[in-house]
Amino acid sequence: MLTRIIAAVALALAFPATAIALADFKTPGGAAYCGITHGEPPYHVICWTPNDGFTVSMGPRGRAYKRYIRDNRGYHDYVGRTLSFGQRWASAPGFRCVSRRTGLTCTNRVGHGWWLGRYRGYQLF
Repeated sequence: MLTRIIAAVALALAFPATAIALADFKTPGGAAYCGITHGEPPYHVICWTPNDGFTVSMGPRGRAYKRYIRDNRGYHDYVGRTLSFGQRWASAPGFRCVSRRTGLTCTNRVGHGWWLGRYRGYQLF
């Protein structure tokens, strides 16, 4: 429980325009965890990779940005849903993610987003 609190505080400090983000889903094998920020708008979607703390975030219209958050390293959120390969996830306000064998792609309503490679690599667009 303490680890969960530390990670939530780290997310709030790292992305000051957002509140706490808890995972809505994880990729197969737990390579990445993603969720919508909770609290007051504007909402953001955040994904992190627990192996190294790499964290990406974006709002409904803005570009994606990245950071390494030390407290996200080793942090595995308790979620019930695994986004299996070929499955899609969508949430208001216009965030969409799709899981593929090659990696996870997430976009916002204007087409900005990221691709997180299944084993390594990423691309912001």
